[in-house]
Amino acid sequence: MRDACVGALLHEGGAVKPAAERPASEDTWPPTRPVLLFDGVCHLCQRTVRFVVRRERAPELLFCPLQSEAGKRLLREGGLDSDYRDSLVLWEDGRVLTNSDAALGIARRLRVPWRWAGAFGVLPRSWRDAVYAAIA
Repeated sequence: MRDACVGALLHEGGAVKPAAERPASEDTWPPTRPVLLFDGVCHLCQRTVRFVVRRERAPELLFCPLQSEAGKRLLREGGLDSDYRDSLVLWEDGRVLTNSDAALGIARRLRVPWRWAGAFGVLPRSWRDAVYAAIA
């Protein structure tokens, strides 16, 4: 995965590292940890990644641009078009979450008070996705 995901980020202990510096144990395919796929040319998406890195409870997520070869491969394996750019994507155990589902999946991994956003999961997906679309 190291060569396939050029520009992907991994953080350990709050430090952001380029993919080339990640431990060899992370070079497995498919990834054994959840991956947040983001639009690498979208400034809001890049700020979102930095927000998540700084507030994640434990360094669990890997980060990968949607435009990278690894990002495209994860999208295809998750059943999405490899050119998908409509939202952040959370790839986990071979399935993908998009829109508000991805946001809620990310929120579950953040520290309090941000993880409380998971309570919005009780709302209908159509409502949550409409709010997500208005923000994104």
